[in-house]
Amino acid sequence: MRNVPDPREVIQNTEDICKISVEQIENAINQASGQDLNKIRINLHQNLDDSLHEMLIVHDQHTYVRPHLHEGKSETFHMISGEMTVVIFDLNGEVIDVIEMGDYGSGKVFCYRLAPGYYHTV
Repeated sequence: MRNVPDPREVIQNTEDICKISVEQIENAINQASGQDLNKIRINLHQNLDDSLHEMLIVHDQHTYVRPHLHEGKSETFHMISGEMTVVIFDLNGEVIDVIEMGDYGSGKVFCYRLAPGYYHTV
């Protein structure tokens, strides 16, 4: 079963060459803060059947992401702006890492990659 996001939280790319501007990011931030979901994603991939899913995700400070895992898929976070805490769990629910993230200038971790098979939340 696929985890399909609420259509209100998705801006879908339809182009073979996908370019993201500062204006698009600012529009996504404004759109996320103007809805009850408090988040929005810009899909860089064109459809759910693509083998690689890449996206830019905006979370405001009120966003809750339930712990989840991606079976057979890795995940990479790269912070553009702001700060967040990522919590990683083993399959028994024990916390195995807490990553304090911020943008490049923050001095915090600004990029991480998680191998498949770990529960995580932000």
